[in-house]
Amino acid sequence: MDVDTRLLRYFAAIAEEGNLTRAAQRLFVSQPALTKQLKHLESHLGVRLFTRSSTGMTLTDAGRALAARVPPLLVAWDEAVAETRTAALVLRVGFLSSAANEAT
Repeated sequence: MDVDTRLLRYFAAIAEEGNLTRAAQRLFVSQPALTKQLKHLESHLGVRLFTRSSTGMTLTDAGRALAARVPPLLVAWDEAVAETRTAALVLRVGFLSSAANEAT
């Protein structure tokens, strides 16, 4: 099963904020779009991650289990991406001689 890291970042923001509107503002996305993405993640996993109420959202047992794993997973992913990009960097140093250098 493949889950997009974007969905995990959205989930983590909602879990931390406990509120879809605040999480949407923090992520710079619309609240309906965030709700749709959360439903997509829940559908993909086959579990409910939050209990919704008028006062906010609370994590279910499944949501708490995922919330404990997601932040370290995202940190590890970001580190892996940074290390990969760093490994791909190549420093090339060139030297161009001129006639003045050869005369001296």
